[in-house]
Amino acid sequence: MENFNKWTGASKLVFSVDIGTMQSAISFVYLEHDKIPAIKHVTGWPGEPLSRAKTLTSMYYDKTGGPCSYGIDTQSAPVKEKARVEQWTLVHSFKRYIHRLGVSAELSNDADVQPLPPNVTETKLYTDWLKFLFNHAKQVVSNELSHSGRSWSELLASAELVFTVPNGWYTQEHAILRNAAVDADVVAKLSAVRFVPETEAAVHWALHQGDLQPKAGTDFIVCDSGGSTTDIAMYKVISTSPLQLCEKEGNPSKCIEAGSALINDGFNDLIRDKLDDDDGFEVVEAQVAQPFEREKAEFDGSKPAYQFNFGGEGAQPEKKHIQVTRDQMAELFDDVIDKIIVGIDDMLAHHDSQFLLLRGDFGYSPYFQKKLRAHFKKMKLIPASEHNVKAAAAGALVWLLKRSVVARAARFSLGQQIDVVYNPMNQEHIQRGAVARPSGQYVQYGWYVVVPRGALLKDGEEHRKSFIRTYSNPNSSLGHFSITVYLADVQVEKSKWIREKNGALIDGFREMCEVTADLSSRQGKLQQKYGSYGVYWELQFDVSIAFGSTALEAHVLWKDDDGHTHGGPATIIPAQFIE
Repeated sequence: MENFNKWTGASKLVFSVDIGTMQSAISFVYLEHDKIPAIKHVTGWPGEPLSRAKTLTSMYYDKTGGPCSYGIDTQSAPVKEKARVEQWTLVHSFKRYIHRLGVSAELSNDADVQPLPPNVTETKLYTDWLKFLFNHAKQVVSNELSHSGRSWSELLASAELVFTVPNGWYTQEHAILRNAAVDADVVAKLSAVRFVPETEAAVHWALHQGDLQPKAGTDFIVCDSGGSTTDIAMYKVISTSPLQLCEKEGNPSKCIEAGSALINDGFNDLIRDKLDDDDGFEVVEAQVAQPFEREKAEFDGSKPAYQFNFGGEGAQPEKKHIQVTRDQMAELFDDVIDKIIVGIDDMLAHHDSQFLLLRGDFGYSPYFQKKLRAHFKKMKLIPASEHNVKAAAAGALVWLLKRSVVARAARFSLGQQIDVVYNPMNQEHIQRGAVARPSGQYVQYGWYVVVPRGALLKDGEEHRKSFIRTYSNPNSSLGHFSITVYLADVQVEKSKWIREKNGALIDGFREMCEVTADLSSRQGKLQQKYGSYGVYWELQFDVSIAFGSTALEAHVLWKDDDGHTHGGPATIIPAQFIE
């Protein structure tokens, strides 16, 4: 197991949280000045074995939208009966509520996501769940850190939180989790929340555990497959001392909706087809859920058939059973696994890989491993070695301390809307029409690519775009400047235009965020110019955006009269999801 260096900064508590589709977990590390950090895990969740470091991601809401039961307790017979009588709503697979909002995953057309209960938003869902998680974590962490002499409230005052998230989640999805963490009183401010892609967390934990010991120049694929998402990324080992990895240029990571929860969806459809109309699907579904989970975890294709019993209680006094053949069971798995294999094949289209690191709860499936070994004969498969610890949560803290991944490939083309200088000889310009600016005539709605899809973005690497604002009055109020950053899908990334001539956003472009900056400090610094319409004044400045880290950072830059560069902060406002 890899050791950490002594912590040289101020003492603070850092949590990592993985809210998976099926299971959730919290790991933590107390970074104590001049001490070697030690990662620990929250165990003993309500209703779970004392040593278990995970809890079921499941929660009941009452008719008013209030949470009333959590975790494994939602599976108990008394709670289920009370939920039936009082008409509670069971909510699970939390991730899928965020996937459906935007561009976070390549969704399958038949994604089965039930509506949230009344008065429950995605942010409230995550807030309520975090309150439950940290109500238990408080006891565990306080006992573990009793030597620090700091109370729970004192520890939280400077605490930081790292979420592990699907590789496809970015600014908009991050905003939901940031707000939920603050609303749940886990952290004091939004800036105390960070994010790490699931494949990076998986890589860091595998390195820390010794499962992964790559040589410089090695290319390998990480497949992190959980309940509802599978993240696939290809990495290259730049060096081993210090250890530095980067995603392969031109080969951005993938986030697809494929995981063990979708096998459950298929099984439920199979039950529904097999039942008589009077059998009562919801009751039967509840009775066979846990037996199916056991069979699903052990399924390797060796048994000829699987029997699931139901009935014998309540409205179902007669005992019955449903039989599922080996081929039917395999088909449920294959529907999910085949999508994952296609995703990995896409990664291998232009690059070879020495081995495949398999992580995530679905990665423990014997049948899944067998299928991967059969398809990718030339790649060594490295499955997870430790089942109890949720590697994504633990790996997030290793990521925080090591930061071994130093560059990532852009999953989309990123860019901005610009004005294009009007060319009266250009037929397309004539059709779109010109608008008058103080400095001349322009065509609106041009598309400017800042970062092309697949480009390698180094950690903290800044991309600058120069801007010129023109004014007809030298004393114009400057105020706030804002630009919108857009994502472009493959089919439109080489377009000249981002909007139709009537201003409608072209399909395939989506708003990602708005970057705002205060320019009032440049008041009175406008430069006089002469253009087609006479004298005007302009303000020149650059906006710098760091796309390479796991969260956007931005600031505005300008030069003074002596040519010295100055900078000021810029605020990133995530775009609203459009449902």
